[in-house]
Amino acid sequence: MKKEPVFLIGGILTGLLAATPFLSLGSACVSICNSRLLMIPFIWGAIGVFALIQFIVSRKRFQTLKNFYLLSAVLAFGSLIVLTRIVLGVGEGLITKLAKYFSDEQNSVFGLIVLYGILLISIIIFVAIFGLITKHKSEYIGKISDDVSRIAKNGADIHVEEKGNDELTVLSRSINQMNADLQENKLRQQKAEQQKNELISNVSHYLRSPLTSIMGYVQLLKGYSNRNDEKFSEYIEVTDRRLKGLNGLINELFELTKMDSPDFRLNTEQGDVTAFIKQFGYEMKALLHQNSLNFETRIDDEPFITDVDFDRLARAMENLFANVIKYAEPHTDVMLKSKVSTDSISISLSNTIRNGAEVSTEDMFDRFYRDDHSRTDTDSAGLGLAIAKKIVELHGGEISAKADNNVITVTVVLMK
Repeated sequence: MKKEPVFLIGGILTGLLAATPFLSLGSACVSICNSRLLMIPFIWGAIGVFALIQFIVSRKRFQTLKNFYLLSAVLAFGSLIVLTRIVLGVGEGLITKLAKYFSDEQNSVFGLIVLYGILLISIIIFVAIFGLITKHKSEYIGKISDDVSRIAKNGADIHVEEKGNDELTVLSRSINQMNADLQENKLRQQKAEQQKNELISNVSHYLRSPLTSIMGYVQLLKGYSNRNDEKFSEYIEVTDRRLKGLNGLINELFELTKMDSPDFRLNTEQGDVTAFIKQFGYEMKALLHQNSLNFETRIDDEPFITDVDFDRLARAMENLFANVIKYAEPHTDVMLKSKVSTDSISISLSNTIRNGAEVSTEDMFDRFYRDDHSRTDTDSAGLGLAIAKKIVELHGGEISAKADNNVITVTVVLMK
């Protein structure tokens, strides 16, 4: 940051004032002993004192608000001395005449008044110079005060200028950080409010659809007295499927809401994620084959030991595989990979998207996201990937997706 001119000029002036006694003492010794060589150690002493003061003033720890005003007073006082010396030099003759005039007993009272007047003028000049030197600092304090008032009043997104190296700079930096946190919290609250509204809207929609269907089939069932009728069995089956879908939706909503709670904690234990992925891939192989998908794995053999809630991680992986089964083109390959590095493990799941499916890799982890084709599937509410994302984030990891032509890859990264 740019150095305050007050510290630069004030340091030089203070250094000169501190070095002057050494030079004066050296001159006195030279006069007494009549040897100019005696002046050398005093010159080096003056240089040393001057350099020491410059070093002290240049340090960041010295450049505080208190020392700023202290050096400002030194500069104002030094400026007053210089002005006084100029006045004395220019009007030396006039001052001598005035001194003789006021030394007269009859004019002594008037002379005393003039002396106090000169003292008052000197104080006014000192205050004026001091105010001029500290003007920008006072304006800076006023600017900070105004910005803080605006932030406090309406939560305005204001960046307070950070100038200098003193406490005001630290204060400005803290205010900027506080304001950044405030704006982030506002955005988070707005997003939470938006998600809440979307949740209410989507839940209303997803509950209304199966309930309406169930109510319709119940009315139809009332009209059938023959329990062995084929239509009766069909209606019972549809009603059962709708009820199971409704139950699944409620359970997913409950789980997601529970994980959103600030008090929620994972039930972690230390274990090998690599071994978990191998076992999970083995268990999923038969399920993928049942859905006409070819399953391949490339699992890194290196162990990755860390604290994991394996039940929750299994739920996340189940949701990822369920998404693959839902969107993958039949008779294509599904690839599960893992790669272990020094402090992380990367787990990726790739599949070919079926014809007609349009998946947005930016939105697919949002709650209630479903592609246009799946919107007719009332058994899916689009919460599976949102739950998987939440579980990964609770583990301190990251989940992402990318599409390459018609192949989509979801990658989970867990850290130690």
